[in-house]
Amino acid sequence: MNSAAEKPYYLIVPDNLPKTHDEINQAFSQEMKTAFTILLRLKQQLSDHDAFLCVYEALQHIPLADEAVTSDNKSVIPLTKRYAELDDYIGLARVSGENAHIWFYSILETYQDMLDEALSTRVSISSEEWGRLRAAFDTLLVDFAQKHAPMQGNGLTSPAATSTISYLHTARPFDVMYRWKLGHRVFIALLQSLVFMLYDFETAHKQPEIDVPQAQRALSMATTLMWGSAASLRFTGDFEADDYNNVVYPSMTPPYVPPGFSGMQTLDHLYTVRVLSQLRPLFMTIDPALAEQHQQFISAFTHTYDSHKFVCARFQGDQRPSIRMSLEAKQTAVDVIEKLKQARLKNIQL
Repeated sequence: MNSAAEKPYYLIVPDNLPKTHDEINQAFSQEMKTAFTILLRLKQQLSDHDAFLCVYEALQHIPLADEAVTSDNKSVIPLTKRYAELDDYIGLARVSGENAHIWFYSILETYQDMLDEALSTRVSISSEEWGRLRAAFDTLLVDFAQKHAPMQGNGLTSPAATSTISYLHTARPFDVMYRWKLGHRVFIALLQSLVFMLYDFETAHKQPEIDVPQAQRALSMATTLMWGSAASLRFTGDFEADDYNNVVYPSMTPPYVPPGFSGMQTLDHLYTVRVLSQLRPLFMTIDPALAEQHQQFISAFTHTYDSHKFVCARFQGDQRPSIRMSLEAKQTAVDVIEKLKQARLKNIQL
């Protein structure tokens, strides 16, 4: 698998994300649909190793050729110096071209690397949190596969029962910086997927009458992705406080990065917050048929911010200011996260 020192990871800007399943279906090649057939195997709740083989095999069908990618400087939300700094730090390259292909490839590549990390080093978050993280990717990929895999007769083409390839994971020492950067990639992949599901939720309201089943499914998927996002924060910080203080924290301070640098300043996080704000009228007038899914989404949303607070507190964020604030600031990093949570809950609560 890639290390943080190798080629950058391709990622589209969030404004270039597909907005509907029809848009995805029109953009995907036959090779992409073959990959979806393979991913149907994830319905079987595979072990980490078998899930890795499934994703690895799917990726072999959709290589990301250089001609599919061009440098992108034309996003509606400009990639300003502030956001470019974090992308450079993580090792991301924002590109455009065959956007649906690039997006799907980036999700699979990130999931593959996450599983490889678990199989080759260690993951010590709880089995419940790891299950939520796995479920976010598995549920998303199976949902896409069921909609976009090629049909055979009256149903979907059935995948082979097991992978036709093999892969030997080599144990390697735990690399705290690789985990830190991989965790950020995982979080961003889930945020972009969340944005798509929020678009799908919005699309369900654009019919003459609300498409209740579509809205329920989209909001349930968004909830699963939100739970996964919460777990990804714990996965990202799954190491000792000394490692953070001695290795990670210094890497986010001058001279290694500009003053005011922060892991919170991702383009994708800002975009997700904006989409949620734009959907506030839908959440404020939520259809009674969506009450259960709405409450579950709020719970997952709250847990995501609480998970961020938990990780931050492990690294003394309940005692000192955010890395982007001066050392004289009176608010701790945990205080800032709590204020953001309360402010952003107003976009989705009645």
